[in-house]
This record gives sequence, structure tokens and C-alpha cells, in this order.
Amino acid sequence: MKYTWLVEKYLEGELQGKELADFELLILKDPSVAEEVETIRKLNAFCFEQHRKLKGNIGLNVHFNDAEHVPVTDDLTTDMDSLKIRRISDSAAYRDLMRKIRKTFAEASPSKRQAKMLILAKHNFWLTAASFALILALSIFVLSRGLRNPNPLAVYQQFFQPYSPELTIRSNDVSGSDEYLSGLQEYRNANYIAALDLFNAHISRDPGNLPVYLFRGIALMELGDFSQALNSFEQLHSDAIMDEYGRWYSGLCYLQLDRPGEAKKIFRDLVRQKGYFAPQARSVLRLF
Repeated sequence: MKYTWLVEKYLEGELQGKELADFELLILKDPSVAEEVETIRKLNAFCFEQHRKLKGNIGLNVHFNDAEHVPVTDDLTTDMDSLKIRRISDSAAYRDLMRKIRKTFAEASPSKRQAKMLILAKHNFWLTAASFALILALSIFVLSRGLRNPNPLAVYQQFFQPYSPELTIRSNDVSGSDEYLSGLQEYRNANYIAALDLFNAHISRDPGNLPVYLFRGIALMELGDFSQALNSFEQLHSDAIMDEYGRWYSGLCYLQLDRPGEAKKIFRDLVRQKGYFAPQARSVLRLF
């Protein structure tokens, strides 16, 4: 892993100030770094859990040769044999049963003439069904082309998903003096009013930290203030990657503000750029 040493410092809370802000921006820009952070976070959590379980088991067995608690080999063999799948025996009763089953199927089978009539009837049925399905599909296509007028609010509800802060929050407790990290904790817990206050306090102290504007804008969207959210996303224009996130959420804001024309323009630009949000933007445009 390329950034293992830096990720470890990040998860241990050893990164501070500009070094911390730069690394969190790298997490947002590079999915491989985000994946590495999450992998090491999960590995650390697994190791802690195994250590906890190991400590809880100390003293259960005084000696490894405690025969009272060791399964006997013969008992294990018997248990494994009981799990084997048994083959149906080739007995006379079994052969008689199979003859009766074959006889029943033979009596139930139609004659050749009946079979031909059934095939012809089935052919006519599927021909009729196919014709009906074709007419129905053409009707739906014509109606959808002529009446396509989606509700922007419904489209917003279908595609809006707040950006997860999980990859930008360290596993240990954050310091209450750091408004940005504390704001991310409140954001993760859906306490958007508290998160917004902390983000604003952080911006007044460090206006150059771009990720805070992304989370601030999404918090404003959750609180229904879409105009202010647009203003927050505009601060991301100086960085190409962050700006792509900001424009995606800006397009969703315009849908909520019932300004679909401006929303479609943003989504078309995202499709042309062929970036991360191109597939989502293309899906939105198909509804208009």
C-alpha cells in the first residue's frame, strides 16, 4: 500500500493543521487512497477485537493437555460419518416405485395428434401475445415521448444521497477544539444544525479548507436552504475534483428550486466530462 505510513498517522490522530487538511483532500480526490484508509481502519478494528477476545479467554484452560475438554477422535469420526449423504438403495421396492412413476407419466402423455394440436395452439397463442405486446410497447413509447414531464422534486428524491464522511473521520475520538472534525461527527449523526455551526466556525478560522464547503453545502440541503447550499458549492470551483462534486449537488439543488433548465445544463456538462458523476447525470437526463 502506497500511503500506509501516512494512513496510520492519520488514524492515530497524529496529523495536524495543513498536513491533516491536505491528506483529507487527497482522500476525496483519489478513491484508491480512500480505499486504503478504509482497509487499514477495518484491519485495526479486527485486530483490536481479536485482542479483546483473546484477553477474555485467558485462564479458561490451565493446561493444553486438558483431556476432559478435548474431543475424542472416535467421536469426531462418528459425527462426520453421520453427515455423509446416503445413496438410495437399489432395492426391489425402489425399482417397483420407479416403474409406477414411468407408467403414470406415459398414461398422462398426449398422443402424437394431440401433441401437434397443442403445439399449433401454443404457436397461435404466442403469436397473438407477441402482437399485443408490440402494440402495447409502441403505445407506451409514443405516450412517453409525448407526455414525458417528470416532477423535479421526485427526481431529486431519487438521486440525492449525502456524501459519507466516514473516510474523513479518524477512528479515535476527535478533539472538541477542532470545529471541522467535530462538525463531521455531527454531520454523520444527522445533527445538521450543530454541524453547520461548527463548519461556519471552522471556515472563519481556516477558509482555505475546501472539503468543509462540500459538507457545509450538503448540510444546508438537508436543512432545506438550497440557495445558500449553492453559494457553498461555488467555493469549490478552484479545484477540478471538488468542483465536480459541487456541481453534481448544485444540479440537485436546482431541481429542488424548480429550475430544471439550469439543472439539465449542469448534468449535460458532467456527462461530457466523463467523470465520476457522468453515469448518474446521464440517468437523470433520461428522465427529462
